[in-house]
Amino acid sequence: MPESRILVADYDPASRELAKVFLESKGYAVSTASDGNRALYLGGNGEFALLILDVHMPLYDGNEILHMLRKRFLHHPI
Repeated sequence: MPESRILVADYDPASRELAKVFLESKGYAVSTASDGNRALYLGGNGEFALLILDVHMPLYDGNEILHMLRKRFLHHPI
């Protein structure tokens, strides 16, 4: 089973939960964020192998988070 950590950032609670349940069923450790600020905080530590970002979130959208995290972690798959 994979041991990679994934961050799912989505404003919609149903979409966020669906992605979390599916990915956990595949063996991934999943953290979630409901807004851009939380996603940036969680993603900023560099521990995630993959970030799944909603482009329509409050505070920071997925594109803004992508650009901010790319400055710190050039090799994150997003």
